[in-house]
Amino acid sequence: MSIQTTRRDVLKATAAAVITLAVPISAQATEKRRWAMYIDVSKCYGCYACMVACAPRITCL
Repeated sequence: MSIQTTRRDVLKATAAAVITLAVPISAQATEKRRWAMYIDVSKCYGCYACMVACAPRITCL
């Protein structure tokens, strides 16, 4: 049995590698600081204080 690698297979693999490597580089270049918040949902009682605290810092709320 022999495995034949075509030019198309090589181009597909190369394109996948470039896309995979390019995404983290571009994301890293645009963001200087990244913030995260850990919320223990077992202690949450629905006051939304975490959302109020984060609202000025993020634009998705």
